Amino acid sequence: MGDKTTIEWCDATWPIANGCRRVSRGCERCYAERLTATRLSSVPKYAGLARMTNGEPRWTGETRLWREHLDWPLRWKRPRRIFVADMGDLFYERVSDEDIAAVFGVMAAAPQHTFLVLTKRAERMRDWFSWCARSAMLPMTPLATCTLAAAKLLRERLAGRLAHLDLIDQMAWPLPNVHIGVSVEDQATADERIPRLLACPAAVRWVSYEPALGPVDFAQWLGPRNRFRTDGPGVDDLDDVDTIPGLNWLVIGGESGPGARPFDLAWARSTIAACRAAAVPCFTKQLGAWPVERMDTIDRRTSEDALADLGSKAELSRLQTIPAGWTLVRLPGAPPFLSRPLRLRDRKGSDPAEWPEDLKCREFPTWR
Repeated sequence: MGDKTTIEWCDATWPIANGCRRVSRGCERCYAERLTATRLSSVPKYAGLARMTNGEPRWTGETRLWREHLDWPLRWKRPRRIFVADMGDLFYERVSDEDIAAVFGVMAAAPQHTFLVLTKRAERMRDWFSWCARSAMLPMTPLATCTLAAAKLLRERLAGRLAHLDLIDQMAWPLPNVHIGVSVEDQATADERIPRLLACPAAVRWVSYEPALGPVDFAQWLGPRNRFRTDGPGVDDLDDVDTIPGLNWLVIGGESGPGARPFDLAWARSTIAACRAAAVPCFTKQLGAWPVERMDTIDRRTSEDALADLGSKAELSRLQTIPAGWTLVRLPGAPPFLSRPLRLRDRKGSDPAEWPEDLKCREFPTWR
């Protein structure tokens, strides 16, 4: 955490807020939840935010804004790509509008950095931007609202050393150095979250497709020329506008850690192809702990018989027909399928030297 990180798409992390609750199946193997419930549970500032329950980590629902970390980006002079709130969700419902505004005020005060904000709560994020606009009564602006919120918290600690905050309102809004994104894991979460993301004011809008748990068709949301009407799923309550701009960046990643679920490399290939067709930069972060070259659903009758008769002579005969190198896999809530795993030495699948050549894609958006 902090000025060093192993996350491939950033240079530093800013743990300004910690604590969360699960909102979808993409949260089930959350590294921040497990880390907070185990190795960090004895650290006072993390204590009580997550705990082990029946052998599994669970957030308690509590959240904390770490005011002592609020000025970290102001101390870092060398430009960095900074992941904001890597141990939580900045737009978690229990983080106040004013505290979020203070974080944006600090990001405005550090224009040398690129800030990467990521959330699964796209509706709360959209609502916060609306709150910020409503709070900006003339002669105030949304940026002034954020600046004043940051100044209030920081000056309590730094005795007025941040007088330059009063001049930040000369910058553009939305902030050109803040990239706003949502995390999605399958088509359903993409359909819900991406339209709300695209309704938020941002210089760069991006998606973290990690952990990728199912295929997603991103083509409709990519590129400045591909626009869509706001009458689809998840956008029924948006403002009455005809079109909104598309995504500017996509990050792809398979799941890693204990109990990691399979990542079909075809999902990555189709996403990379869609990005290239729309001239949108794409970044493959990792292939995860269980990358598979193919994933085929097997015949329903055969699979149900096989699972019911596991160990029988008839079942052994069926299994002998499975090609060498393939495995019968059964996951809760899904039909059985055959998988052919890609064997990697790196347990997270994060070493590009081990990847198929067509997946070696690590591009960043340009914003300056």
